[in-house]
Amino acid sequence: MSRAGLRCCLLSAIVQGTAAGCAEPSDPIAANEQYARICADGPTLPGIDVSHWQGRIDWDAVAGAGIRFAFIRVSDGTGTMDREFHRNWPEARRVGIVRGVYQFFRPNQDPIAQADLLLDRIGTLEPDDMSPVIDVEVTGDRTASQIVAAMRAWIDRVEAATRRRVIIYTAPYFWRTSVGNSDAFASNPLWIANWGVRCPDVPEPWSDWAFWQTSDSGRVAGISGNVDTNEFDGTPERLRGFGTVGCTPRCEGSVLVGADCGRGDCAAFGARCVDDAHGARCVFHACPDTGEADVCLDEHTIAHCRDGRIETGDCGAFAAYCSTAGRAPTQARCVSVFCVPDAASPPVAHDGCWIEGGKLLHCDENGVPTLEECPPGQACSMVGGRAHCAPGICPLEGETDACVDDRWLGHCLGGSIARATDCEAMGARCVAGPDRGRCEPVARPPERDAGGTGEDCTMGGRCPEPVARAEGSCTCRSNRGAMPSAGGLALAALALLTRTRRHPRRAASRRR
Repeated sequence: MSRAGLRCCLLSAIVQGTAAGCAEPSDPIAANEQYARICADGPTLPGIDVSHWQGRIDWDAVAGAGIRFAFIRVSDGTGTMDREFHRNWPEARRVGIVRGVYQFFRPNQDPIAQADLLLDRIGTLEPDDMSPVIDVEVTGDRTASQIVAAMRAWIDRVEAATRRRVIIYTAPYFWRTSVGNSDAFASNPLWIANWGVRCPDVPEPWSDWAFWQTSDSGRVAGISGNVDTNEFDGTPERLRGFGTVGCTPRCEGSVLVGADCGRGDCAAFGARCVDDAHGARCVFHACPDTGEADVCLDEHTIAHCRDGRIETGDCGAFAAYCSTAGRAPTQARCVSVFCVPDAASPPVAHDGCWIEGGKLLHCDENGVPTLEECPPGQACSMVGGRAHCAPGICPLEGETDACVDDRWLGHCLGGSIARATDCEAMGARCVAGPDRGRCEPVARPPERDAGGTGEDCTMGGRCPEPVARAEGSCTCRSNRGAMPSAGGLALAALALLTRTRRHPRRAASRRR
């Protein structure tokens, strides 16, 4: 019968009768548990699993009996080494039987110590060896969650060391009742122990089996006494090196399991594990789960996101900031430090002077700079508040001040006039000195009396009628507005002092 025909024959205590071809009298769960019997896709390959309980095995006879594979026990936990492993392991390979190693797992013992023992005994697996097996059939007085945690530690250790998917050996009833039907290992191949039935019962979360232990009382040439017999659902080509295909990439919380069965915690790298139509992967915290985006990781580092994965670039290596100013957070770009004052300032198109060579600097609306050479004999100048080419007055190197004309003092930097000062606005004119130019004040003619008498109102001047005009003072004209002359101020102060002496009581009352 095909697998599809026997995939889900469900039984329970409340159902009367039996689905034809599904129930087996010897199945202990048929009366009270839901189960799914899954038969092989086609022809199967025969195999055995052995330990020192089989004594000294004649491996040539086993091979002659048509056995194609063998699982060989290495130990029972960390306490009991299998006495025949050192012989069985190389002998199976010698006679051409595909071999695999298994360890009887003790959940109440250190799982890492158990895994390390197995790894030490097998050394490096050969390409055609099958993946290691964890034999889970006792609780060691541990809860289901404790068993799962111990299994996870063991499996992670072995898969990381061998780059193979670990095979899980268990029995249906034990997995359901003692391991809580855990779905933590759904991607690991299943070796199911289910004796005396036509097709094995496969517990959740598996929907398939790779190996099936059919009996604990088989008979095989070359072995005295009973031996466990098994079947492999597949071809000889698939059997050799079974488990070397790697793992199905998946997320286990924040942990990403890779195709090579390696494991990495996305959270340790500021990411989260996401498994969707794009596959299992670490999605960087600054990236959207899907699509492409450019984001800033810091002031100088830009990252290109593609479905959550990132490729980084260093804007700082190009004298630029990583900036999203004026844009969405997913539209970052490198903005030249010569085009914006800081990363928070949005770039605008403008021109400036380059810091060397007297060149024009053009910044576009994205903060990308380009340089333009000025004609021979000219250099970039910021005179008048805009960048343009003008007759060169600056040395090509260094920093100094030079006069552009009587009005403008240019600050030279690397051959360009980086900025300019308007001397005229300060009542001065630009004068070239021996080392550098400077703005020098211009001498002004004395202002005249505002009363029209023509009296000199400069320091030390006097008014025509000092006493009579003391309160008004002598005022002078100025381009900043009328103001009292120094002489007028002195006379006003004298008149105030005189009034105070004439009215001492009033002055005293004011002080109070």
